[in-house]
Amino acid sequence: MLTKWIDQTEASKLPGFASHYVGVGGLVFSKDRKRLLCIKELRGPYKMWKLPGGLVETGESIEEAVKREVWEETGVKTKFSSVLGFREIVKSSLFSQPDLYFVCILEAETEQIEIQT
Repeated sequence: MLTKWIDQTEASKLPGFASHYVGVGGLVFSKDRKRLLCIKELRGPYKMWKLPGGLVETGESIEEAVKREVWEETGVKTKFSSVLGFREIVKSSLFSQPDLYFVCILEAETEQIEIQT
């Protein structure tokens, strides 16, 4: 994209590219609140139990993203409850851009897990 700021006394106010990466993780409880949904990676260096989740896509809300990511990784349909918390890493490893990660509380609408491949 070629741009030129007409008023030469000011610097261009157009951002170079996105300023943050935004990720989500779903803390999914069963309807009776006695079970928690976690996943375990089968490949790669991180083989511990973790929350299902991933990156928020352009134009997607936090709620839409966490429900989609949980569905894609587990096949479990969920109902959004709230944002539990978030953290920011200012100098993340991905292009040295800040990284935001939101943990959301969800309730499972289905009990059957369908592993997506």
